[in-house]
Amino acid sequence: MTPLWILSGIAFAIAGLSIGFHYKVAALWSTFLGVVLAFAAITVWIQTVIETEANVQKERPYIIFRATRLKPLTAGNYPIIEYELENISKVEVSVLLTDATCQFTPDLKKSSFESLPGNEGEFAMAPTKKIYGQIRLVVH
Repeated sequence: MTPLWILSGIAFAIAGLSIGFHYKVAALWSTFLGVVLAFAAITVWIQTVIETEANVQKERPYIIFRATRLKPLTAGNYPIIEYELENISKVEVSVLLTDATCQFTPDLKKSSFESLPGNEGEFAMAPTKKIYGQIRLVVH
């Protein structure tokens, strides 16, 4: 891009000198050449800006559940969900698990289930890290 600006400046200088020496045709052509080179320089600059921004790709984080399972139910206890999370991206990720619920009743005489909220967890995961965790569903 810089050589185009330099050539454009030289063309305008030649145009100015040509007018001074009364060469009007040379002055017109030099001015035309200067304008064309200036537009070419601007076009090259815009293209480099567009390519630079296009090449800057932000890595998207990908978190996947490798496994989820319900721990065996025991009398008198509420359900516990076990999970295995893996960060398969190349960037660190902040994870927030919220609103885990299930329909459960420990009393078989009830005609309907109650919705139990789970405890919430927030943690950071480094690239390719695996986390094993539990969501304990508790009574209201």
